[in-house]
Amino acid sequence: MDEPTSLPPGSGNEPSAGRGGLPERIGSYRVLGRLGRGGMGEVFLAWDDRLRRKVAIKRIRDGDSDVAPALRQRLLREARAAASLNHSAIVQVYDLMADDEGDCIVMEYVEGRTLGARLSEGPLPLDMAVRLAREITEGLATAHAAGIVHRDLKADNVIVTPGGHARVLDFGLARRLSGATDEVILTQHGFILGTCHAMSPEQAAGGEADARSDLFSLGILLYHMLTGVSPFLAATPRETLQRVLHYQPPSITSVRADVPPGLGALVTRLLAKSPEDRPQNAEAVIRALGSPTLESIAPLELSVSELATGVREATTAVAIPRTAAAHGSTAGMSVLTRRRAMRTAAFVAVPVLAVLGVLAGWQLLTSEKPAALAVAAAPLRVVVPQPKVNGNDERLQLAASGVLTASLSTLGSLDGVAAIDPPPLGASSSAPDMARAAAADEVLVATLDQAGVLGRITLRRVQGSGGRVLWSDTFDAPIEATDLRFLADAVSIHLRRGYPDRHQRPGTFSQEVRDKDYAEFLKIKQDVDSGSVSPQNDLPRLESIIGQSPRFLEARVLAARTLLTRFESTKEVAYRTKALALVQEARKLAPNDSRPLEVQFDVELAGDQPQVAAATLAQLEALMPGDPRIFLWRAALAEREGRMEEALAALRPAAERFPSWRNILALADLEARTGHIDDARQHLRKLLASSPNNIWALTQLARIELLFGDLNHAEQIFQELIAKAPERNNFTNLGVIRVLLGRYEEAVAAFHKALALDPGQVDVTLNLAEAELALGRTREAQEHFQAVLRDIEKNRPPGGLSGEASMTKAQCLAHLGRTREAVEITQKALRQNADDLNVLQAAPLVYALVGDRASAKVNIQTALEKGVKAYWFNLPAFASLQNDPEFREILRNAPGAPSRP
Repeated sequence: MDEPTSLPPGSGNEPSAGRGGLPERIGSYRVLGRLGRGGMGEVFLAWDDRLRRKVAIKRIRDGDSDVAPALRQRLLREARAAASLNHSAIVQVYDLMADDEGDCIVMEYVEGRTLGARLSEGPLPLDMAVRLAREITEGLATAHAAGIVHRDLKADNVIVTPGGHARVLDFGLARRLSGATDEVILTQHGFILGTCHAMSPEQAAGGEADARSDLFSLGILLYHMLTGVSPFLAATPRETLQRVLHYQPPSITSVRADVPPGLGALVTRLLAKSPEDRPQNAEAVIRALGSPTLESIAPLELSVSELATGVREATTAVAIPRTAAAHGSTAGMSVLTRRRAMRTAAFVAVPVLAVLGVLAGWQLLTSEKPAALAVAAAPLRVVVPQPKVNGNDERLQLAASGVLTASLSTLGSLDGVAAIDPPPLGASSSAPDMARAAAADEVLVATLDQAGVLGRITLRRVQGSGGRVLWSDTFDAPIEATDLRFLADAVSIHLRRGYPDRHQRPGTFSQEVRDKDYAEFLKIKQDVDSGSVSPQNDLPRLESIIGQSPRFLEARVLAARTLLTRFESTKEVAYRTKALALVQEARKLAPNDSRPLEVQFDVELAGDQPQVAAATLAQLEALMPGDPRIFLWRAALAEREGRMEEALAALRPAAERFPSWRNILALADLEARTGHIDDARQHLRKLLASSPNNIWALTQLARIELLFGDLNHAEQIFQELIAKAPERNNFTNLGVIRVLLGRYEEAVAAFHKALALDPGQVDVTLNLAEAELALGRTREAQEHFQAVLRDIEKNRPPGGLSGEASMTKAQCLAHLGRTREAVEITQKALRQNADDLNVLQAAPLVYALVGDRASAKVNIQTALEKGVKAYWFNLPAFASLQNDPEFREILRNAPGAPSRP
């Protein structure tokens, strides 16, 4: 092995910049860099000149506190314990030494990444999780046989090598089972050794730990590997310890359905609170994990009824359905438009056109799944429209927002009730019509009137089928901004009386918020619902509220959705990262509340992480059995991996059984993008017949006309939409239409208006580049193409580029002369997204730009057969084909010829 001169780039183990603070040598070892710092001290990467190998050296920092002697004893004990162990799953200790700076352990340097780093990306594949667990358990068995218990087994103390094998390190908390007299008991100062979320109940209680404590930690680790969630981790160490002592997490099989029952039972037994109820030795666990097939894993020859049980915290599905989606621009010149998922943006009144994004497929999405959901008990579906306000008092307007928010939250906390957010603008004010539009059982109607200095609130439960009033109550409440928390409490108390047969779910999260923060939140929510403020302007206000009222869950959820909308609009990864952090904090606050999970699912899909999103959906299904939105989420997962027909199979029963306007709109969008154009038009016409002013349906119809119909009609609709909502995506789509009609200067003007409203948008910049190129402004166009490429690479999601984003990159590369890269990306996108019309539409453009006329014509023919209109292939990018007789014949015979309107 050659002497290293540097560490491999990107390994995460690079030395610190310069030699600042780094020793040249430790004993006979030459220091190459610092691997990390921690509570015990520092770990260095070094070179052994004698045996010519890399080593890791752990050294305690100097310190004069009374804790230092205990830490030194801990280090020495680690060395003695680990040095006596010899197993392929245990990091080997080579040497123990001291220098002027302190005591040092020299150990094997293992390349790879910690299991904790891997699990931050989501759960592991089933076979990988079982294999790693078996290897870890074999290492523990060797240690236990030598009388050593690890006491700090956790994901960060396991290295996964490049070959995919587990290596356990850091026996720093190990203690000999024999209780030898030379061992120092480090709990004498009140310390609890170990990491809170990974320790056993007996450790958490400050008691003795034996081999069975390691097996409890192994159960935590296996649960984490299979679900992506550490089962006891909470917001604070105190809460975490309480969960270790008393909380029984949901069974593995309820969170992840592909886990064999025997494996789920094994994890349950490993997590038994009493050591006597766990497996009594590691060998028994190895036998269970070593079954020939995963399906035959047995829980140590015990039936499930014999396993230890505990009081499980009741799950709570606060099912406040998500508001109208934030829609992205439609397909443009080839891949001129970026579609994104019809997700919950909570921006009800600003109709931003988006196409349901390419969403994820999941191995558990089978024909049996929708049927299984269909037989689950469906909740009482209550639609909650915007309260009616009688009077011009601005305080009443703000109070109405408080009544709506409190109503949704209260209904969502009741067992067997699903609260549905307001219908779209323009929907009928008739309660039966609203119930039909939302596929709801009843409508909660709220009215606000002036009553002196107070507001008079009337709540009515109205039957959806016949309009009969089922219950009514009127009460007075304060409407001053400083008193809106009292208003919310009053609404909650009276509304619960209106549902005497529906009890509040156990474990419902109790929010804590200052009156001032709640009033400010309602103002933001009012702005959001009216569309009067751009989302990015709300973020600083929401962050301020969260800082002052950290236990205010709704503010965290709204902030996360706002950040997600910004990510989908700008593709800047920082927004997605921050949204995910907010969601994770919200889940720690309210682990049994569905709302943070719903946002997490959307964030994971937006980041192109379908496998991670699949695990989140499994948790949602366990938390919200019977909720019809599960159909939509399954469809989203299937679509993300390009399994479009499976996505349609999941969406159709949702639209049939629950024909709400959102479900119909989502189905029509997916039908259009999979070539079922007539079906999509039929569904949109049905929707517009019942809700003539539904802006989202109008926008979707305009998109279909743009892609597959009459461009002049599409232009007319988008101009009408701009008059109602001068929004970025509407200007973008208008510009795309004008490019297709050959009116390039008008197109450039529309794109500049879009960028003025929302600067730096990738889709708009790409469209602008194409229009500039058509006008002969090559330099400006190339600058735009380069900018788009930089943005794509800067904000590449963790799961890699979607088919749509890949084609955007390929298009830019082709324009910039990087032919080979453009073709490779296009071929891969076609293989992985064979039914995606946006990809099929973009591929011919790339082939035409790189001069591959044969491939361009083949893909044009395929796109035309799928319903893409011929005028998409008369763009300037296809100039090289204009004199090709075969190309002209293909367009002449295409449906809807002549090709240019």
